[in-house]
Amino acid sequence: MSISSLTHGLSAASALLFAIAGFRWEHLTVASAPAGIATSMFRTTAAPPDVQDDALSDAETLTVENDPFRLSRMPSTTRFDAPAASPMRTPAGLPHPTLVLKAIVGGPPWQAVIDGLPGQTGSAVAQPGAHFEGLVVRVVSRDSVVVQGADTTWVLSFRVRS
Repeated sequence: MSISSLTHGLSAASALLFAIAGFRWEHLTVASAPAGIATSMFRTTAAPPDVQDDALSDAETLTVENDPFRLSRMPSTTRFDAPAASPMRTPAGLPHPTLVLKAIVGGPPWQAVIDGLPGQTGSAVAQPGAHFEGLVVRVVSRDSVVVQGADTTWVLSFRVRS
């Protein structure tokens, strides 16, 4: 018996078993299923009971009395009011640096020559993952650089001159 005829035989047997399983699946009914399977496989669940307002009130009281997030198990006496929406500021009100992409060097992995990085005089060569006083160089590709700060992300690319 050759490998080819064995492969064809197994393929034919598999196809036949799949066809039988598909036929049985399509023609399966509650009446034809065995007694133990009919009750578990085709069981429907009853609709959940309506929740009454007093049950919700009781659950709220129970949760507040047993507050798992406070050691005293009591609600806070201090009211929390979220501050009005305000524009995000840099830490300690520092101005954002002016970053300028001067060059991209090498091939994969790329490195960028960037002006304006904090803590650096002049241009600095940066690769992905480099840290410069709160700024992180995330991505350096062949034509752009992504630098992430605490509250700002810069995408630096080359200036097109006409």
